[in-house]
Amino acid sequence: MRTHLIQLALAAVTMLAASTADAKPRRVVVLDFDGPRQLADTGRSAVMSVLGEQYNIVATKNWDAALARSPGRGPQHWRQASKQAGVDAVIEGWVQTEGRHSVMTIAVRDAASGNEVDTFSVRIKDRGVSTDASHKLAAQLDELLGWIDGDITAEPTTSLPDVRTLRPMLGARDPDRDRKAAAVDDEDGDDDRSDRRRSKRARRDDDRRDDDRDERRTGRNDRDREDRRVDRDDRDRDERRADRDDRDDRDDRDDDRDDRDDKAVRKSKKKVAVADDAEKDTSDLVTLFGPESKEAAIVSEGKTAHVPEPTPRFQISAGGYVSSRGMGFTFDPESKDTPPEYPASSIKGFAAQVAVYPLPMKKVDGRLSGLGFTLDLAHSVGSILPAKDDTGYGDYTLVNTSWETGIHYRWPIDIVSIDVSANFGNNTYALGSDFPGSVAIPDASYSYLGAGGHIDLNVTDHATVGAGARYMYLLGAGMVTEQDWYGAGKAAGLALDGNFVIPLPHRLYVKGGIEYRRVKIDFEGSGDLSQMWGVWDVTDSQIAGTGVIGVQF
Repeated sequence: MRTHLIQLALAAVTMLAASTADAKPRRVVVLDFDGPRQLADTGRSAVMSVLGEQYNIVATKNWDAALARSPGRGPQHWRQASKQAGVDAVIEGWVQTEGRHSVMTIAVRDAASGNEVDTFSVRIKDRGVSTDASHKLAAQLDELLGWIDGDITAEPTTSLPDVRTLRPMLGARDPDRDRKAAAVDDEDGDDDRSDRRRSKRARRDDDRRDDDRDERRTGRNDRDREDRRVDRDDRDRDERRADRDDRDDRDDRDDDRDDRDDKAVRKSKKKVAVADDAEKDTSDLVTLFGPESKEAAIVSEGKTAHVPEPTPRFQISAGGYVSSRGMGFTFDPESKDTPPEYPASSIKGFAAQVAVYPLPMKKVDGRLSGLGFTLDLAHSVGSILPAKDDTGYGDYTLVNTSWETGIHYRWPIDIVSIDVSANFGNNTYALGSDFPGSVAIPDASYSYLGAGGHIDLNVTDHATVGAGARYMYLLGAGMVTEQDWYGAGKAAGLALDGNFVIPLPHRLYVKGGIEYRRVKIDFEGSGDLSQMWGVWDVTDSQIAGTGVIGVQF
């Protein structure tokens, strides 16, 4: 009886030791391989097929998501990601072309620490790996994975694909059979060495024939591509010649029209009876109100005379701007925590505008009219944002960049000019690299399509005041609507503006303006911070004043 008990105890200890020794990783993720796309996908499929039924393959997107969510760096970052995704080992690979052959290199990493266990290489063709290479691949993977202590009690995550369905699709093999085949090949090498040499020579002959056939096919493909390229170049050359002819025709028509306009201007100048130069009044008031105005007649005692001028078609202006911008959050008052405060901060910078109205409705003595195009640019200089973190308040760099293109149509009606427009633009607010990560204030980048109108009133012949409004349909908001921040939502914007123009001598002018811009985003509640703080919406508002000096001609 005593002898039987001792034997049973020894058997239990032996089984326990074998179970511990076989604690190999059960959960493996195979990342996308680098290299030529077709060969890389073929190599990755071969690796997944030889892993066998004893490994659970974790989806790559689950591993990538776990890495993105895990804080920290180095081994701690890997350890947290491996726990979240349920991964014991990570397999990477790449394919390189060496002469007429391609070599696939496999690297195995411990998911708990990120350390590389080892690497090995096998040859690969377009059709995949050979039978011998497949046996070697299975044996090498099993040996390297054996160095990683996996959790043998772990169950695969419910979000992973069914490996029983996946492996038949990939052509899964039995790893035990592969290892036995590799071992038998090593033990029986002396008996069938001559057969292998003959089979190797036959394979080399097949490879040479395949390479010759591929080279001939490649040569035909190259000739076909060259013929297509020549045809494409001929078509492009014909299209460019036709475009050049069209442009020449348009230029000829424009020259004829300009010649007629110049003749009309010269005729009108000849008809004007002008007194001698001593009787002309060139005071600033005449320039401001215009030579034909009642004010100019009073100042000059009737000595002014009108000289017709071509209608301006271009405007170029540059100057500076100052604005105040802030963000306000609406959130659940019963929420335990609240979002950070984003008080209004001042921004200053450089602004410029170009306007082109090539076909005015009136050729002489007119205003900007007809179809037009505009481009507005602005960039901040030396702007800062005050913010508070764990160490207290500090001033941090803030960069504001905006641009906008627009297409317009202007109608001059008596002393009023009506402008309708459609535009496309972007307004970005980016915090500097010195901004503390503990303060949850996101960057914003508003891309939009807009439509609106503007009315200008001529208070004198050249001085104007105006006002307008625009609606903006937002195409994107940047970091604000990312999943890690406040998530997706519905967004829209509104802009109101007013301006004045004062003429100066030599076709110069001074222009000032003020604009109020407001963007509101109603969150769906899908973002991490929206759920944490119960944030419902955010309003980003800015009021800006602009002063520029320009020229029109």
